[in-house]
Amino acid sequence: MNLFVDWIVLFQVFCVVQGCTTGLWLLTFRPRQPAFLWLGGLVLGLTLQVIDYGMARTGIYAQHNSWYFAPLFFSWGFGPLLYLAIRSWLKKPLRYWSWHLVPMLIQVAFFVFVSFHSLEYKTWFWKTIHKPYTRYIDYYGMCLSMFVYIGLSLSLLPIKQDQFRWYRRLLFGLTSFYVVAVVDPLVNQWYLPARHPKFYLTEFVLPVITYWIALLALVRGRSKPASKVKPAIPVSESYLERIVKALEEDKLYRDPDLTLDRLAHQVGLPANTVSLTINAGLGKSLSDYLNELRVKDIKRRLHRGEAEQFSLLGIALEAGFGSKTTFNRVFREQTGRSPSAYLKEYQTTRWDDPNQ
Repeated sequence: MNLFVDWIVLFQVFCVVQGCTTGLWLLTFRPRQPAFLWLGGLVLGLTLQVIDYGMARTGIYAQHNSWYFAPLFFSWGFGPLLYLAIRSWLKKPLRYWSWHLVPMLIQVAFFVFVSFHSLEYKTWFWKTIHKPYTRYIDYYGMCLSMFVYIGLSLSLLPIKQDQFRWYRRLLFGLTSFYVVAVVDPLVNQWYLPARHPKFYLTEFVLPVITYWIALLALVRGRSKPASKVKPAIPVSESYLERIVKALEEDKLYRDPDLTLDRLAHQVGLPANTVSLTINAGLGKSLSDYLNELRVKDIKRRLHRGEAEQFSLLGIALEAGFGSKTTFNRVFREQTGRSPSAYLKEYQTTRWDDPNQ
């Protein structure tokens, strides 16, 4: 096999080696972290696209026509994988994460389907369908997906915190790359003569992007953030007992308008003292504590069968939630199920229990 090799091909090989090793390392990292799994998938997906560019530039495709349409494109998954990685890194709940990957699965199925056909079919498919239509859907679908998920990822990042600076640099760098990716085919189509050699800037920049993301992931994964040991805050047991009694026994959590100041006034302590006591003594914020008590109250009432007399929303409002939206979100975060799904599951279990 005669292969064309230049400095660009050598750099592509270097980036492929870096991408494969880093991607596999992220996928097998211990202790396993969801963010590393998503990022590992992203790095490997980018690396496969660099492999495709390399096979075209070296002449492998020209000498092995049957390899056309090899399933190396996972580009509709780049945006979702990036978004899921950042969301996991920020400890945000992942709701319906599998739906984000459906477009990527459709794309992969498309290339797998075509790759198993004969060379004659691939030639016909390229000339009549892929070249005039589906390759643009594939390409610009990828660009649109990236812009959407970059925007979603940026919306997750706090604006004025330096610790997220590298996330922003990554996202703005990707935005710049995909702006070029949008313009690249248009320049070749509109401004270059019909038989002029095509020059795709993305073919040269993507290996750089892949190497950059792989390097960032490698450094980020191996670096251990300096632990800031905070001095233990002495907790007054009497203060904590007074606060817990007011919230749990006196059921102040059922007040939807309860604030830190109102709670402090109720227990006769400064607001700052109440906040520090809850944080240090219970290991959670007042808001999290209130939501926990409210969800427990709702679950108790559901187990007593009160859903047969009252609506779920009515029970939630009596427990202290101010709106249906907040109730649904908090309940799902704490139980992993929607209120209606939780109730249905409990009722099914209850009626199936022979002791009932």
